[in-house]
Amino acid sequence: MRGVSACTAATRLESMLARRRSGTSTVQRDVPSTPPAQKIMQGTKAVATDTEGIADAKASQVVLPSAAGPEAAYFGFDRLIDSIESGAIAPLRGTYVIELQRNGGRIARRQDLPASAFWSAEELRVVFDRVSQHFGAQSAELGLLFVALSYRWLSGPHPDPDGFHLEHVARIAGGYLDFMRWTVFAKVGLGAKTDFALFWDFASLHQIPRTEEQTGHFRAGLRASNVWYGHRHSIVWI
Repeated sequence: MRGVSACTAATRLESMLARRRSGTSTVQRDVPSTPPAQKIMQGTKAVATDTEGIADAKASQVVLPSAAGPEAAYFGFDRLIDSIESGAIAPLRGTYVIELQRNGGRIARRQDLPASAFWSAEELRVVFDRVSQHFGAQSAELGLLFVALSYRWLSGPHPDPDGFHLEHVARIAGGYLDFMRWTVFAKVGLGAKTDFALFWDFASLHQIPRTEEQTGHFRAGLRASNVWYGHRHSIVWI
């Protein structure tokens, strides 16, 4: 995980958000393949053509899958919240991660963390509805509430035994909260409650040893995590 200053991160997020609003994001997500008849045309990109070794950029259409069929989960937000409501995924509060690192703690198994570390579906829906009413039901701002962490486990039993990842994640989370406060939460009257939902596999999925019920939630969580990582508007930290 490369180091990025809070200022630089906020600038990049502002630029990304502007691209998403205009529909010209330079980053495309991988989603399930769709028959050509079900595809829609959206956005533009420059395509270089060269007749004598000189590139001449011309606009062409980017083909993106339609929000229908199995891939619909990657466009709407219901599946993200449903994954929490079902118990499959327990997203961490960004503020909890920051406080944990500040107090010298370590990330732990989902089973070993206090309930206060997590978002409940009900709490997230309240924030989601406020943001949706202000920015729109399919706004890019809604996606900023959902962050998925992609990283390397540093040991088999525990992915971050010495707090190496936690230190970096907490630092980035601090800058992200500042960005979220002024970009989203303050605009909907929730500035004092600024936070975000973080999917961190070790803490968000039940780990071994698991009960039979927890094993069911774990398997469902693995499937649901694909939506957290691949959703059109979610944020992935790498």
